[in-house]
Amino acid sequence: MGSSYLAIGYECNHNCRCCPLTTYDRLHKRLSCNEVKERVELIRQTETVEHIVLSGGEPMLHPDFLKILEFIAKKGFCITVLSNASQCRKKEMVKSIKNFMPKNKFDIITAIHSSNPTIHDRITGVQGSLMETLEGLDNLVEEGIPVTIKHIFNRISLFTLMDTFKYLEEHYPPKVSFQFCTMDYSGKAEKNIEELFLSMEDIQPSIEQVLDYLETKMAKKRNISFIETPLCLTDPYYWKYYNLNSNTLNTYIAPNTDERKVDYNVPSECNSFYETCKKCDVQKWCVGVWKSAYKYGQEGLLRPICNTKSEKEEIIWTR
Repeated sequence: MGSSYLAIGYECNHNCRCCPLTTYDRLHKRLSCNEVKERVELIRQTETVEHIVLSGGEPMLHPDFLKILEFIAKKGFCITVLSNASQCRKKEMVKSIKNFMPKNKFDIITAIHSSNPTIHDRITGVQGSLMETLEGLDNLVEEGIPVTIKHIFNRISLFTLMDTFKYLEEHYPPKVSFQFCTMDYSGKAEKNIEELFLSMEDIQPSIEQVLDYLETKMAKKRNISFIETPLCLTDPYYWKYYNLNSNTLNTYIAPNTDERKVDYNVPSECNSFYETCKKCDVQKWCVGVWKSAYKYGQEGLLRPICNTKSEKEEIIWTR
C-alpha cells in the first residue's frame, strides 16, 4: 500500500527533547485547509497512495484539523494520525473524530515515554503532559477509536521500560496496539543526543525482557510491532514483531515543501545502506537504523548477522 506523509503544521503544545524538527522547519507557517486539499488531490492522482500519515507538530492544534480529516476520509484514504492525544481530553473532539474517521481504515498513534510522570514530562518538556495524554487515550479507547501506543527508545526513560509496559498492559485492552522504534537524532534530538543516545547493546536486554513479559499475556492477542529498528537489535526469535515494509514514502507534504507542493518517492533516513550492513545475511529484509544514529554511533551501533540458520531466516520470509 502506497503511503504519504502529510505534516499540516509544526505548531505543538509539547517541547520534546527528542523532536526531530529543526529550527528551519519551525519557521514555516501551517498549511491552510485549502492548501492541504490541493496537495491531497495531487497525490490522489498518482493512484499509488492509499494511506496518509497525518502529522505535525501536533496536528490536532490546526484550526481546521477536523475539516482536513473529513476531507481526506471522503477521498477514500486510510488515515494514521500522529498525535500526543492531549486534545482528546475534550470529549467533543473525540466524538467529532469518530464521526469523520473512515471505518476500518483509521488509527491514532501516540508516544508514551514512561509511566513515570516525572520522566515522561521531562522528555516532553511540559509538566502534566503524561496525565493529559493518558486522559486523551482513555477517551479514544472508550469511543472505540483504534489506538497505537508508541515507545521511542531513549536513555532518559530506558530504566522505566518494564514498569511502563506493565502499566500499559494492565490499563489498556488488547485492541490497543503497542509499537517500538529507535530514535531519529535530528533537529532538537541532535542537540540533546548526549542525554538521549542508546546503542543496540543498551536497548536489547530491556526490550527483550519487556517482550517476554508481554508474551505471557498473549492470550489477549495484542498487536505488537517494531518500526524503524534494525533486526540486529534483538535475538531472531523476536523478529516476528518487526515491520519489514519499504522505507520509501510515495509522497511527502509539509509546510517547508511549499515551493514543490509535493515531494515524490522520498527515501527514508532510516535504512540499511551502511558498510556494516553489507556484511549482514539479513540486510535485504532489514529496515536498518537512522542515519542520524549511525552518524553518532558509527560501526559500534550495528552487529552484522552472519551465517544465520535457515530456520531463523524463515521467521522473516514466511511473514
